[in-house]
Amino acid sequence: MIRPLLWASSALGTMALLTSASALAQQATSTTVPDATDQGVGEIIVTANRRAENLQQVPISVVAFKGEALKTQGIQSVVDLPQLTPGLGFTRTLVGTNAFLRGVGTTTAGYSTEVPIATYIDGLYLPNSAASSFSFNNIERIEVLKGPQGTLYGRNTTGGLINVITKSPGEVASVDASASYGNYNTTQLNFYGSTPLSETLAANFAALYIDQADGWGRNVFTGRKVYTLSDLGFQGKLLWRPDADSRVELRGFYDRTKSDQGDAVAEFPGEIGTDGSVLPGRYNINSRLTPFVVQRQYSISLKAEHKFDFATLSSLTGYINNESTSLQTQSPVLGQIAPGQSTINLGAFQTARTLSEELQLTSRGSGPFQWIVGAFFYDDKTMIQANVYGTCINGICSPGFTNATATTTGFQHTKSYSGYAEGTYAIRPSTRITLGIRYTNDEKILTGTVVPLAGFPNSFAGAVLPAPPFFTAPAVPNDINYGKPTWKIVAAQDLSDDIHAYVSY
Repeated sequence: MIRPLLWASSALGTMALLTSASALAQQATSTTVPDATDQGVGEIIVTANRRAENLQQVPISVVAFKGEALKTQGIQSVVDLPQLTPGLGFTRTLVGTNAFLRGVGTTTAGYSTEVPIATYIDGLYLPNSAASSFSFNNIERIEVLKGPQGTLYGRNTTGGLINVITKSPGEVASVDASASYGNYNTTQLNFYGSTPLSETLAANFAALYIDQADGWGRNVFTGRKVYTLSDLGFQGKLLWRPDADSRVELRGFYDRTKSDQGDAVAEFPGEIGTDGSVLPGRYNINSRLTPFVVQRQYSISLKAEHKFDFATLSSLTGYINNESTSLQTQSPVLGQIAPGQSTINLGAFQTARTLSEELQLTSRGSGPFQWIVGAFFYDDKTMIQANVYGTCINGICSPGFTNATATTTGFQHTKSYSGYAEGTYAIRPSTRITLGIRYTNDEKILTGTVVPLAGFPNSFAGAVLPAPPFFTAPAVPNDINYGKPTWKIVAAQDLSDDIHAYVSY
């Protein structure tokens, strides 16, 4: 296993090589449209440091792409970003995605997993990997920040983060719609519309529909196709500008995905089950069950900003509600009572309710000292329920599981508080020093029960099992509270108009 080594290396200091504008141009060629008289790369504005800055002068390894560039190059979701971003990779697990940056990441999925590559959408932190898979056409810009970002972005940015900024309603009405059809009988429809409602109010709306009706495999027992996918989503914003210095933006999001990709299992090539079962063909399975996973999620966020003479005050309040149901076989080779029929079957139900609030004060003006201070609160309640039961055919059930059919339910409650500050001082116009610090306090509470599973199809009620809370042993506490400071130091130098160098720890 190399994962611990990768985690350890992510805590080390990093040094950036000299980066020329031409190198940035290779990564963001289509992110800007140069003026007719401009033969170079246009200015690329990013918010990697929680303020609008020129990409060329940001002392972070960041790659940014505008929405038009993503559309031109056929990037339809975050899982396509590795085509444009060196060092970025994705693994798909059921309806979720896990990112890897420079080798840092995790293959673990589920609502109890907070991956080390965080995903933000319009400033809202998405705690579950399933929440980062979307394919809307309302993307304004996507920024990929490489390396630890713990000072400004906090928890779970060990390897970096993906920052998605969607379009805000404009002052001019516009419509963008598209339809496509591809292999595996895949249909995709996208719609985006924006319109002003009054002098101070505007709204937009985006819709997505994807249906991959044909899978690349088949369940030879039922005759059904496997490895299919369907996705339906909506997103909208309401923008209110009461005056020139204030804006309030309300954002809503809904998405429902159904798939069996990553949920259908079979023997490995050359493997023989204990009942003589073998691989039923490439990409095929042989299961009495029809595996599936359904993910439903919605979120709402409210962002308010007001500009004072010396700074901008912003507040972002968000609520995320996730729910997932799945059914699968745990193993196709252990003691089947019929060829290809697994002994152990798994049904899972997971929910997560997440509330967060962030307050931020960012300096204004063009003086040599720029600063930002903020506070963040995060509350997440997750429930994971796993049903384990044996296969039964005509009253004959898998041997060895008479007393093992059970429902295990775990509850995880996470509360997090943090405060942070960062300042950048320009010793000279071309020389800047940045200091940042953050302190985070987390509390995690774990409880759970084990009870008999009765009345589930193809299963039988097991013997009554004890149902004590988990973690009753003194050596394994179920309520843990811990705090940790994180900090950074950055020295940045503009060597010329085209060359920028920095060292960060």
